[in-house]
Amino acid sequence: WNTLALEPAVVSWLDERGFEPRIAAKIIALYCAQSVDAMETNPYCLLPFMSFEKIDAFARTRLNMALEDPRRMVAATEAALYKSIDQGHTATPRATLISALQSSFGEKAEQALDLTLSQAVAFTSGPYVQAYAPALMERELETWVREVQRPAETQQEMLLVTDGDSLNE
Repeated sequence: WNTLALEPAVVSWLDERGFEPRIAAKIIALYCAQSVDAMETNPYCLLPFMSFEKIDAFARTRLNMALEDPRRMVAATEAALYKSIDQGHTATPRATLISALQSSFGEKAEQALDLTLSQAVAFTSGPYVQAYAPALMERELETWVREVQRPAETQQEMLLVTDGDSLNE
């Protein structure tokens, strides 16, 4: 019921600004009761649902968002990382990312990346940068592979301890 109660406000907000109202349920699933506030505070929070270019056009024309607004810098960096993902890369060389950001930010491209990293929207791994979701998935997969590769005796000991713990509860 709470989700249904939020939907009219989110649909209205999107429709009044020229965005597709059909994404309202996805926005509510992500931002819950803070959906409208999140979009008002930072329209780039819509990045998982639509292109950076569309959001940016709205933010710059309707909200007078500055080219070097920190919210814009972070979103542009994240969008560049997602483009790399669309090309099949889960990590982007830092130099490649900086080069892509220079078209939007010139000599402040490094600042845009640093801001994105400081907000934990992306992470570095050696000379590479990863968006949050792929970084998280790769770390989880790495943990799983390590667990599977444990010697059989260690796995057997873990099963005994786990089974014993569940029996004592």
